[in-house]
Amino acid sequence: MKKNLRNIMFLFILTAMVTLVACGSSEKVTLEGDVDGATQIVTFEAKKDKIEKVEMKIAQTYESLNMSSKEEAESTMGELMEEAFASANESDGVDVSVGFEDEELIVEANIDFTKADTDALDEIGMGLGSSLDDEDLSLEKAVSDLESQGFEKK
Repeated sequence: MKKNLRNIMFLFILTAMVTLVACGSSEKVTLEGDVDGATQIVTFEAKKDKIEKVEMKIAQTYESLNMSSKEEAESTMGELMEEAFASANESDGVDVSVGFEDEELIVEANIDFTKADTDALDEIGMGLGSSLDDEDLSLEKAVSDLESQGFEKK
């Protein structure tokens, strides 16, 4: 149970960290990739190469989590995952949701860096310290880093 939760949290944190470490006009870029059996979609919104918002969606089958059904996943991980993201969801600019579909677990995160509190971002594993600078939020670098990990633009 905890191993599966750790796997989901790890995938989420990995995507978020790559996004942030990597990461004139408004631009929107979407990339998709598979990491350890989880399909991940990351959409960036940026102005002049500075990421302002990111949307992430991670979908992982119950089978890949060694679970036989939606019901097993909900009873095993539901409360743990809600608790893991509860404090982040109380902060402005951060919204993380967990959904149990028929065949897969869905974790979605929307972060608005123009509003987000860096402490709230630290709580969901982004480890940014007390500030965000332009290099942390570079769209060009984020896209390049994700592409080097096998993600492709949609």
